[in-house]
Amino acid sequence: MKRQNIDRLAGLRETGAAQIPSAVERRLEETFRMIREGEADAHKPTGPEAAAYARRAAKRGRFSRLRRTAAIAAASVLLAGAGLTGLGFASPSFAQAMQNVPIIGGIFSLYGDHGLKAAEEQGLVQPSSLTATVGGMTVGVRNVIYDGTRIALEVYREGDGALYNGGDLNHPKRGMLDGVQASYGSQTLLPSYRAAGDGTVMVVMDRPLDESLPDKFELSLVLNIEGADRPFELEVPVESNAAKTVIEEPEVPKELVERGVVVDRIILTPVTTQVLFHHRPKAEDTEGTFVNADDFELFDIIRDDLGREYESLSGAGEPDLETGSKQFYTFEPIDSQAKELTLGFAMPGEQNGKPYTYIEMDVPLPK
Repeated sequence: MKRQNIDRLAGLRETGAAQIPSAVERRLEETFRMIREGEADAHKPTGPEAAAYARRAAKRGRFSRLRRTAAIAAASVLLAGAGLTGLGFASPSFAQAMQNVPIIGGIFSLYGDHGLKAAEEQGLVQPSSLTATVGGMTVGVRNVIYDGTRIALEVYREGDGALYNGGDLNHPKRGMLDGVQASYGSQTLLPSYRAAGDGTVMVVMDRPLDESLPDKFELSLVLNIEGADRPFELEVPVESNAAKTVIEEPEVPKELVERGVVVDRIILTPVTTQVLFHHRPKAEDTEGTFVNADDFELFDIIRDDLGREYESLSGAGEPDLETGSKQFYTFEPIDSQAKELTLGFAMPGEQNGKPYTYIEMDVPLPK
């Protein structure tokens, strides 16, 4: 189905019969570029190279697949918008072809994240009317998702033109977003953002590494917009309205214990699955078997007993310290029918660059 959608979009772009408006054509060019760039990441290596691939993916962030999915969805929405609002100047062949392009739901579905889509489907999106005006420009937060682990904000700017230019900070244009900072108290969060339509971006962030977030608080959001003489500052009320299941200190396999790995808790919500673990202090390594914290990680896919795999959305960790090292990964939400979750840890079988091993950990899920 996804391949068919790409082909349909490509056909609309390339056929001379479809008179696509120039603005739509430019947006489609960017979308197809994003899709093509994502093709390489669609084929992950298997066998001995799989763990090494996972490590490289963890270092650069695992957003290529999400970005590609969002690009396809954005193209569908873009064409749908053109078809619905511009039928007066679109050719009959273009209007006819539009009937075969699926219309995506709301903005959280468009982002390509199963958790945010689930939040939208389950009514967990909280509307917001918060705005700030600087130098004649107005930005605001239209919708909020918060499940106690992840925060997602729909940020928009009033007026025409793009709010996000694909991350090209060397060529900023007036009205474009060139930086986002977020914090809670003394805790700095690490937001990422992506285009979600003209004048709109999706800003997503995790809980801080060393402190959990309360169920209700105000998020300090600072937006740097090109052309504004000062940043836009917003205090965004966020409140968790999602059910949460916490599995404390699940049983860890002997193979992990010997390597100094302890899984502290697993947090399940309709939006996110989060796994928090740590590496024990070096002083406890009496047998000399602990793996350096920089050399092991939770594999970028976990699975359940139904055979479904869940991809990693983000992660963070401390470097190897004498006192140990905290780590966490966030994954897509787990199917509510699953009874068991399998985590996989990639780590060296031996030192000095020997092949990596893969150790699995089965976790029974509460009913």
